[in-house]
Amino acid sequence: MPLNKDYVDMVKGEHSDLKNHSGPWGGCSTAAAYLSQFVDDHVKWAHIDIAGPAGVFPNKQASGYGV
Repeated sequence: MPLNKDYVDMVKGEHSDLKNHSGPWGGCSTAAAYLSQFVDDHVKWAHIDIAGPAGVFPNKQASGYGV
């Protein structure tokens, strides 16, 4: 996901260091920004957003597509 200072700024909290909801903008990119605050700079990592494919379908099972 794109990760730049704008997204990190969106997850800064007013009453805490971070908040896990940035409002209507950013979505998966702000989720990546939130997670980046818990990873050391020298560690390679990736945020894979699977919320859509993880949805429950008529057969009551998640597809897990792309995992």
